[in-house]
Amino acid sequence: MKLKFCIGSSKDIFLLADNWEETGAYARVTTTVLIPAFGVNANIPLDGTTDTANVKNGKFYLVPGRLIDLDTTKIWEPIKRIDTDAGPTYKLAESVAEAIENLSPAKVNPADPGNYMVTYEDLPGDVSKYYHITQNATEATYSCRLFYVSNSGNTEPQLVDIETANAFNRVISSRVYIPNFENRLYTQKLDDSNMPVDGAVFALISRDKLLANNLITDEKAIPAYSFLKNLVGETYNNNSLATVYTNETPLVVTATTGFLKDDPAPDGTQITRRGSVSFRKIPAGHYYLIEVSAPDEYQVNKTVTLIHEKDTKQDPFHIDLDGYPNGVYAEAGTVNDGVSVICSVIDMKISV
Repeated sequence: MKLKFCIGSSKDIFLLADNWEETGAYARVTTTVLIPAFGVNANIPLDGTTDTANVKNGKFYLVPGRLIDLDTTKIWEPIKRIDTDAGPTYKLAESVAEAIENLSPAKVNPADPGNYMVTYEDLPGDVSKYYHITQNATEATYSCRLFYVSNSGNTEPQLVDIETANAFNRVISSRVYIPNFENRLYTQKLDDSNMPVDGAVFALISRDKLLANNLITDEKAIPAYSFLKNLVGETYNNNSLATVYTNETPLVVTATTGFLKDDPAPDGTQITRRGSVSFRKIPAGHYYLIEVSAPDEYQVNKTVTLIHEKDTKQDPFHIDLDGYPNGVYAEAGTVNDGVSVICSVIDMKISV
């Protein structure tokens, strides 16, 4: 992963991810506006009016917005923040009043109780294009503005000029996030009543290894089940519920269905299922999935399922592996082959 320094016009320095297209790493930037003591004991002029604002008599909000070119001028459009379990998302707001609905107002600065501060975490957009970073109106595409809402009943937010007022100071910080993607293939055996079946053995066979060893010559033709079954043999190299690949890609790995407990998610939730196996940290490539054996009184499904794995860690945004995007994908097969395919994002983890 590569980092780059971003230096603002006021010599603010913070780090950003420089090769996010390759690694998926990204930076989130937080900006804080410090409201000096005169804001508590005196009045702050509001932009373009004769009115004044005071921290004791109202609330200050910091609102990011997008700058839109309109003829020879730029129009500022407020951005609304929407917090979700996967992180914040953003959209253009109809008004400033809508934009501040989910924001926290200014509060006492814990490092300097005589002053106030208002913070906006995780600024949207390219932070190097914010006006207070570039100080260049032609290059800027975003800008943060300070708004005041009076406690006197006037709820319409009023603009406070912080771009030209020297009394306001800003503090900028950044956090770099490195995504920890792990592609997993879950396989579950069900009986005719859709009840899970423990004790079935599944094998994942590398198509790339088969081609490299000249065991097959046509990558588009699905090999016969009997051929793949013979490659696995009668003894299995793994009878556990989960197979975790290392740096090498073996020709065949196996796992046996049972009561599988997934790793807990950050919120504590955990996925559990019977009759299941998982193949984890699968290297990028193509594979064949087959059922090798079934418990007594159950039949083996002899369908050969083609699996595609695209390595999200190496190339998280591009689609170039047979037209498949990142992740693990299984060919849907035919209607009556007894195989159903479900693709989903189970968990997104932030590792740093």
